[in-house]
Order: sequence, then C-alpha cells, then structure tokens
Amino acid sequence: APINPVLEQVAEFAPAFRDEAGVGVPPALAGLAVDRAGNVFVTDRSNNQVIQITVDGRIERIAGNGTRSDSGDGGPALLAGLRDPGPIVADSRFGIYIASSTLIRRIAPDGTISLLAGSSDPGSADDPEAVGQARFNSISGLALDGSGVLYVADRGNNRIRRIDASGAVTTFAGTGEPATGGDGGPADRARFDGPADLAISSEGVMYLSESEGHVVRRIGPDGVVSTVAGTGIPGRSGDGGPAAAAQLDAPAGLDIDAAGNLYVADWNNAAIRVVSAAGTIFTYAGLGTAGNAQAGVPAREAVLPRPIDFQLGPDGSIYLLAQLSGKIFRLAGFGDAGSETGCRLEPRPGALPQDLSASEFAATQLFGRPGFGFSGDDGPAAAAQFAGPDSIAVGGNEIFVADTGNNRLRKISSGRVETIAGSGLAAFRGDGGLARFALLAAPKTVLADGVGNVFFFDAGNFRIRRIDGCGVIETVAGNGRPGDPGSGGAALDVSLLDVVAMAMAADGSIYLADSGTDRVMRLTTDGLLEPVAGNGQTGEAAEGAAPRGTPLSDPAGLAVTADGSLLIAENGSGRILAIRPGADAIAVLAAELPDPGMLAAAQNGSVYVAGEAAGRLDRISSQGIQTLIDSSGTEEALLDPILAAPRSLALTGGGLIVLGASGSAFLIG
Repeated sequence: APINPVLEQVAEFAPAFRDEAGVGVPPALAGLAVDRAGNVFVTDRSNNQVIQITVDGRIERIAGNGTRSDSGDGGPALLAGLRDPGPIVADSRFGIYIASSTLIRRIAPDGTISLLAGSSDPGSADDPEAVGQARFNSISGLALDGSGVLYVADRGNNRIRRIDASGAVTTFAGTGEPATGGDGGPADRARFDGPADLAISSEGVMYLSESEGHVVRRIGPDGVVSTVAGTGIPGRSGDGGPAAAAQLDAPAGLDIDAAGNLYVADWNNAAIRVVSAAGTIFTYAGLGTAGNAQAGVPAREAVLPRPIDFQLGPDGSIYLLAQLSGKIFRLAGFGDAGSETGCRLEPRPGALPQDLSASEFAATQLFGRPGFGFSGDDGPAAAAQFAGPDSIAVGGNEIFVADTGNNRLRKISSGRVETIAGSGLAAFRGDGGLARFALLAAPKTVLADGVGNVFFFDAGNFRIRRIDGCGVIETVAGNGRPGDPGSGGAALDVSLLDVVAMAMAADGSIYLADSGTDRVMRLTTDGLLEPVAGNGQTGEAAEGAAPRGTPLSDPAGLAVTADGSLLIAENGSGRILAIRPGADAIAVLAAELPDPGMLAAAQNGSVYVAGEAAGRLDRISSQGIQTLIDSSGTEEALLDPILAAPRSLALTGGGLIVLGASGSAFLIG
C-alpha cells in the first residue's frame, strides 16, 4: 500500500426523490458500511433511503421509498419508509442493520425489513426479555461481533447496549453519567461522554470513541476499560508519539484492520488518524482543514469533509463519505502488517548489479550542493543541501541518504528529494508509527533491500531501525545503550556502539560491522544478534583463523558477493577479508590497500573499495586492482579526483554512486 495514497472518488449520488414542490432533494449521507464481499452501503438521511454500490460498480437503492416514516416492517425493504437513517452495519451472514435516532431495523438477506429494537420515542430502557420495551436516545454507532451480536453506541444515554440474536437488549457498558472515567475497572461501572462509534476486533476487543470526551476507549475481553487515545482536551497534537498522550477533537467513526491498527475519524480536525498496534498515533489522511474533498489529491495533503463515518473494505481500503456533497471516496489502507501481499514484507536482498563495463569512465554530479546545511526538500536533487551525509543506499529506483547532521533520512526519487524520517531534532521517538513523524539522532549506515525495507543505524540512539514499505518505523536491534554486543542474544536487548557498515545475506539476515568494538555481527530474521567475526580485541586477523575467535582491526566495510561470501574491509590493516560459505576460516582477498573502508560488490565478483582518508577508489577484479580515483596523485587513476574524500558507495544498474564528504554525490559509469 502506498505511504501517501491518492484520494479516489468511488461514487456521487444525485437527488433520488423530489419534495412537495417537485425539487430534487440533495443527498445527506449519514452512515457507511462495507460487507465481506466489498459491497458498500450508504444511508441517505434526507432522501430516507439506503444505497448499495456493488463490487462491480453498480449503484442501486435497496431500502426506502422516500417517505419519512417507520412503515413497512415485514415487507420488502424497498417499499418501506425510513425515518432519518444514520448508522449502518452490514454482514452477509447476519443482514444489514440500520439505525435512526431511537430505533434499529434489520434487512434480512432475502430483502425483508423488520424492527429489531427501539421505538419512535426516545428513552433509556433495556429489554432483556425481548418484548419490545427497549428505548434508545440518539444512536450514533453500530458494530457486530463475530457471532452476530449487535452493539449500539447509545450516545444520548452515554451507554453501550448489546442486542443478541433473540432481540434481547441489555446495557453492556456505561453508567449513563456524561463523563470520562472508570479506567481499570469493569465496563458496567465506567463513564462515557458522548459515545459516538464502535469497532470490535477479531479478538473481541471493543473500541469506542467519545465525541464529547475527546478520547478513544478500549474494553477488553475481560470487560476492563482503558483509554487508548486522547488526553480528554480537544485539539490536534501527538503524531509520532503515544496515542494516549495525543489530542483528538470530537472523534467519531472507528474501524480496525487485521493487523490491529485502529483508524479514528478525528471529526473537528477533518482527518483520519491511525493508532498503530504498537500504540503510536499518526495522521493518515487529511490536511486538517474541512472542506470539499477532491479526487487525485494525496491523502496527507487532502482537504477532507469532517469525517462522520468511514469503513475499511475487505482489502484494507478506506471508504469515506462526504456527508453533504453526496460523494464516496476511497483510499488505499495503511496495510496488513502481516501480509506478504501488503506493504510490509520480510527483508530480501535485491539482485547484485552488473559490473561497470565502460573502458573509459566518466563521472557526473548526481545530487547534493556542496556545503553543510539543509535545503531542497520537494525540489530537484542537484540543488538540495545535506549536512555531513554519512551513507547512501539504493533500493529499486530510489536512493536513500543518511543526512547525519540534519538528523534526517532522505530519499531521492525521480530526481527529487524528500525527507522520509526525522524532523531535524536529535532525539528518539516514533517507533510503531509513520517514520515521517519519528525523531532520529545522527543517522548513518543505511541499507535498502529489494522489497521496500530501509535499515539504518540511529547512531545517537545506538539502535538499528527499519522503515518498512508502509512507511512505519521500528527498532530491530539495539537497546539504546552504547556497549559491546559481545556474544549477542535477543537483538533488542543487545548493546551496540558504532555500526559503520551493513550488508544483507540471501536469506534476509543483515551483517553489521561495529567498528567501535571490532566485531561483525549478524541480525537474523527471527530477531537474534549473533557474532560472525571478531573477539572484541583489536588486531589483525590471521589468515585461516576461525572468524569468531580472531581479533579484527577496525572493520569498516561489508559486502556480500554473488556466491554468498562475506567481505570485510579491515581498515586498520589495509586488507579485504573474506568468509566463504560453509568455511569457518578467514581468507585474505586483498592487502596493502590505503585506508579501505566502503565496499560494493558486482554480480561478476568485482569489488569496489573506497577510503575516505586516502581519497581513493579502487576496483578489485580478476584482472587485479584498478585505481579509479586517487586524490593524492601518487597512483595513475582513470578519473580526475572529483571526490577528495569518498564516504559511501552504492553500485546500481546505471553505474557506481559515490558520496563525498562535501555532501555531493557523483555517478561513475
């Protein structure tokens, strides 16, 4: 799923009936539901009808004859009168439930309509014997659980009511007192202030929004109540942090996806916000200004109508109604975090690029204006400025830059630059939410895989963090305390000191070079950090030595070759070491190199190695060592010394990208 999907218009409804003067009645959309097949159902309060948008795009009226009445029970829903229909929920197994302010009606799968509970008179009364005595007051939300039990947000009574298959109505939660309270206690003793909508997870957890209390509450399967989002003070704040510390303003519609992400219609803020399964809140759609939505606008930049209701489709799409314009819009959803077809995939390396084939190399500036600063977001890459960028990586057609001095991770796509993580403030925040709201501290050593994941070392926070294809950030290694990873363990419990290089193996595991402790570690796909080479002592590795028992001298670069060999640039000894697949021994690939640091491997076995201090770039191949750049002038080189201090390498299908300490990058090919 896209990180910032575009708003798509699904339907626009015209007046369905005429008033006494013969003028068409404009629609006033009030409720929306999506069934398991993907059919969309909409209630139109001004025309007193229910409309269906079928999966194949047909729009048809399925209930309501245009009269404002409660007539027609026991007959076809198309011939029945409806009175100000509002909240709606649909499930092909149980039927369609429609609520007006004080009563609920059901359309059976055969199209017959009947009264389920309530009457035309407002009140507050249970009906445990199902004899028609239930009374409601301003019903604002409905939700079905997996067994067909219907729950009702009885807003005017500040209660949640339960209706079972027999029609018996009981109070499920709430004392009736208009206040927010009772966290930590049972639901029947809790207080709710204007319950507006409900959502029930597959595990039986209920979420309810309080439009007057400006919070979202949770009722667990054990019946205990807690607050999951909102401080109770109306406002808009907290994106990227804990949802319970954020501000909402009259939250309304709710829904939850298969991964446990909770969607909230933040009504007065004209936005859809998401509370991730980890408890972090962020804005998914809506600029914050209420108005007429327009198709084709990215979700985060879109002006939205105040979202009174929305619903997730079976594919995770968000369907949103524009109450007064009569339009239905769709957004791609945040995504099922566990789905291999969604936007969050298990790490897999991209294919190794082919070697450079030119006999005469040329270098052209790719991005970055020399100097130290921050500029250029949303503009051309050549004009952008970075602050001591440490590392680059290529994933697909995109270049990722660890903009270390600006505490940002930036992306270059189609020649333009944008920040994808960090605000410029050096801190740690945002795990579990969208990376664009997260805070970083001196990010460096970036790695991009072949399926949309980006990894980087958050150096000031001593953590390896991942941004997945959904744009969600999380820590995958490091406990936040500097130290020696030693013999490893659970990756989130292990200390890290200075990860200067990363490389991905064929199985998706990641090799880390921690130069501060002279160790190479491996982050496994099941979350373990295990030693690969180095015993924590500084010294030259002996050829033939067991990798884990030998010292290393400043491991500064890593690469994985086409045959699965791990290459280690040992800066302190001037050598390139190799650990072959299945071999428990160190081999020396090259020696007596000046300041070897960064590595990049090609499909044919060639390896590029650069040294920042030496200002040198070499290619090691079956033909020997070939010098491409030598800033010192002591070696004959194929290129002028365009980069006095090469800092990072990335080999692509279009050439070799070399990042310099000046903040500019060049493409060699």
